[in-house]
Amino acid sequence: LVNSDPVHGDTYSHPAYGQITASRVTGQANLYGSDFEHRAFVVLRIGHSELHRNLSTDWHFGHRDIVELAMSEAQWATFVSSLNMGDGTPCTLQFVKGEGHLPRIPHRTERDVVGQEVEEFADQLADKVEAARLVVEGLTKNLSKKKQSEIIGHLESLEQDLRDNVPFHVKQFGEHIETTVEKAKIEIGAYTQMAIQRAGLKALTGDEEPPIRMITDGDDTYEEL
Repeated sequence: LVNSDPVHGDTYSHPAYGQITASRVTGQANLYGSDFEHRAFVVLRIGHSELHRNLSTDWHFGHRDIVELAMSEAQWATFVSSLNMGDGTPCTLQFVKGEGHLPRIPHRTERDVVGQEVEEFADQLADKVEAARLVVEGLTKNLSKKKQSEIIGHLESLEQDLRDNVPFHVKQFGEHIETTVEKAKIEIGAYTQMAIQRAGLKALTGDEEPPIRMITDGDDTYEEL
C-alpha cells in the first residue's frame, strides 16, 4: 500500500506491476526485419503500473514506460501466432528506459544489399581476371604483338565487363524491379479499396448485389431499386 485516501481510495504499487498496450499507428517508418517503408504499423508499450482500489473496483493505471517497440502488421501477426517457435520475431526498439528515444533505422532495401554484394563479387572476379591477364602476358611475350593482343584482348574485355557493365546492369534490373513493385502496390491498393467498398455495401444492404441495378428491356433502360 502506497497511499490511502478516503475520497480516491487506496493506491498499491509493486516493482512487478506492469502494463502493456498495443496500438495501430500511421506514419512513415523503416522497421528492422522488413524491406519496406511502412505507413501503418503496430506499437507496443510496456511500463510500470499502479493499482487503485476505489468503490469496490480495481483500476489499473500505467505510467513510466520501460520500453516501446514497433512491429509491422506481418511481424505482429507472426508474433501472436507463433508461440514457442524459433528465436522470436524481429521488432524495432523506439524507446528504452535509461537510454531514451533511440535513433531511427535508415532506409535500406534488399535490392540495395544484393546489388552491393553483386558489385563486390564482380570486383573480386575482375581482380582474378587481371591477375590471370598479367600471367598470360608473361607467358605470351615471345609471341607476335598481334597474337598477344588477341589473347590479352579477351581477358581485358572480360575484366571491363566485370568492373563496369555488370554493376550497370544490376542497377538497371533493380530499377525495373522497383517500378514493378510500385505498380503492384497500386494494383493491390486499388483491389483492397474495392474490396472494402464491397464489404461496406454488403453490410449496408445485407446482400451481395448493389441496391441499384441497371436493367435493359429492349430499347429501354431503367433503374431497379
